[in-house]
Amino acid sequence: MPSKKTHSKPVRISSKSKAGKDYSLDDVWIVIPAFNEESKIANVVSAVKEIGFLNTVVIDDGSKDNTYEQAKTASRHVIRQKKNMGQGAALRDGINYAINNGAKIVVTFDSDGQHRPQDLKPLIQPIIDGKCDVVLGSRFLTKDSVKKVPFVKRNTLRLGTAVCFLLYGIRLTDSQSGLRALSAKAAKKIRIREDRMEHAAEIFDEIMRHKLSFQEVPIVVNYTRYSMSKGQGSTAAFKLGTNMLKMKFRKR
Repeated sequence: MPSKKTHSKPVRISSKSKAGKDYSLDDVWIVIPAFNEESKIANVVSAVKEIGFLNTVVIDDGSKDNTYEQAKTASRHVIRQKKNMGQGAALRDGINYAINNGAKIVVTFDSDGQHRPQDLKPLIQPIIDGKCDVVLGSRFLTKDSVKKVPFVKRNTLRLGTAVCFLLYGIRLTDSQSGLRALSAKAAKKIRIREDRMEHAAEIFDEIMRHKLSFQEVPIVVNYTRYSMSKGQGSTAAFKLGTNMLKMKFRKR
């Protein structure tokens, strides 16, 4: 059962950022792509809303189960794709929806329960402070978060990070994190053309192409048997790395 909905007033993050902009949690939109997540989606959305992030948009990516119906019980904003287009396509539609509804900051958040709502405020803070355009969550900035990453996956992710540096010249500790925050400026500039998981690499390409400033902040990812069964295994990460190479050379 989804947790109890909150109707609390939006919480002010900062009266004014160093960049001279005024922000509240009402200016932040959480974009949640979902595919066959009927058992998780309502609780994920409710947990995000309970800490003050009331603007959530769920993109049901052609699910075969009751994901759409469950999402509607927790969020006023649900987009339903007629068929499975892929996470890249879902994020593209969700980010555009958020920007069209006045978002000043857009956050991408997984629907399988592996991302922690308590990581959201630290994630968006550098944008609020005017320090950067893009914030990327990393599992490799603290010892505690590193320990939670399964050993084989940990090394596969580090290999992917090295490949990302070779392909795009971008220095990161975690190249495959789905928890990221974009300023409105960045969200409008970044163009996601890859419909499926290759969008993760494409975002780095867009960051470099548009010379967007970025930084990483520590996050914790909760790996469960359920989340690992949803394509979070090392085989999926290796396949993504291979597709990154194909995509890069295809663009040349």
